[in-house]
Amino acid sequence: MKNIIVLSTALIYLISCGEKNNSATSDLGNSADYVKYQQEKVSILATNNNTNISSKDNNEASIQEVISDGGPIIEFTDNVWNFGEIQQGESVDHVFQFINTGSEPLIISNAKGSCGCTVPEWPKEAILPNEMGEIAVQFNSGEKKGRQNKTVTLTTNCTPNTTILRVVGNILTD
Repeated sequence: MKNIIVLSTALIYLISCGEKNNSATSDLGNSADYVKYQQEKVSILATNNNTNISSKDNNEASIQEVISDGGPIIEFTDNVWNFGEIQQGESVDHVFQFINTGSEPLIISNAKGSCGCTVPEWPKEAILPNEMGEIAVQFNSGEKKGRQNKTVTLTTNCTPNTTILRVVGNILTD
């Protein structure tokens, strides 16, 4: 049972919301290819992890059963937006795109900027498995100057239930 819990935790970490390795997303241009990639990745993880399970009794779940109960998984094409250099007082906009690679509908219950200068808009309806969605973010530099590193925290029904998007750049003054 202990092996299953450790293995399940590691598996959930690898395929959970806000996954840090986004190279596959950048390499695969359309959503159908990306969804196929994610399905193959989960299959490979399940195959590799099943070989590490030496015994199973009635109280232990297999890795495949854990994966099938996986719920929603939010994966972004890019979770950091660098707006470059702008003049003090300017506003800039960006759209973060994501896909629900999980097996259940994804619900974003809240999106909150780290300050009033970073304002997100998010879909209020559920995002079905294999569907894409967008988080629009507006950054208003106001009186700020210099390097900026702001965040947008999403609260979802994924595990873990928060995902962080970052907005970075430099504000120039006259």
